[in-house]
Amino acid sequence: MYPWLEQDYQQLAAIHQQGRLHHGLLLVGHQGLGKHELAKELARLLLCQQPQQGKACRICKSCLLEEAGSHPDYHWLESENQVGIDLIRGASNKLAGTAQMSGHKVLVIDNAHRMTDAAANALLKTLEEPTAKTHILLLADSIDAMLPTIISRCHKLVLTPPAQDLLENWLGQYQLQPESRIVRLYGHAPLALKALLETPPELNFTQVLEELKALDAGQRSLAKVCDGWEKDAAQVLNWLQHWLLERCQQKPEPVIFSLYSQTLEGVKNLSVNGVNKSLLLGRVIQSVLKAGLLKRS
Repeated sequence: MYPWLEQDYQQLAAIHQQGRLHHGLLLVGHQGLGKHELAKELARLLLCQQPQQGKACRICKSCLLEEAGSHPDYHWLESENQVGIDLIRGASNKLAGTAQMSGHKVLVIDNAHRMTDAAANALLKTLEEPTAKTHILLLADSIDAMLPTIISRCHKLVLTPPAQDLLENWLGQYQLQPESRIVRLYGHAPLALKALLETPPELNFTQVLEELKALDAGQRSLAKVCDGWEKDAAQVLNWLQHWLLERCQQKPEPVIFSLYSQTLEGVKNLSVNGVNKSLLLGRVIQSVLKAGLLKRS
């Protein structure tokens, strides 16, 4: 368990031990904070036949099946794009009836913020009338795009980034020392920073900012730039969000809030099947250029 998640895990484990863990748990936090690891560790605890001191034993039959990826009562649902109604219906059907191992049943829905409205509505019935010993863990980068009815039927836990000293100590174990601006751009997310520093991406924020300034000066073609960034569209929009937040801290302006909302909506729409990512990115960047913020950066 990552050290910055230990307190959250212990809290959930204690609630489970008391028999009060909600059947619907919504874990919210941006990428790189460790939602997956927290969900996996909690699922192991729920499935374990002989937990010890708030941890899965790792030696019972249930734990061994989970480790082998063949536990019949453990289901992990994920999709690179939208999470559609067929996926949710299929997963809900797996939760029907009693557990095959006579214990708990666990369903993890990754990228729950990408559920379509139809999928979310299909999940509602399971959340409202769960079968015995059933737990549904929803992992979301943000709840902005989620139906209020889903949120209201879950216990929500918002993961927070680690304190600066904990972040530095953890990255220091790997001889990694990111610049302060990089830390801010990646939302103080340790796993994202580790991945970035160990395997630098082809595209970085400095390059994006320089290209944006060149676009603003009429030295680049917007269509060509966005075509080149298509596969990194989500990352570019995330960088723009953090850049806008920095600008807002310096001088709050209504236009910045408007642009920030547009980037949030853009990230949400990127997961829509068949979306033209280059065109979507171009619309957001065009709004940024029209606002004239780059001339003041």
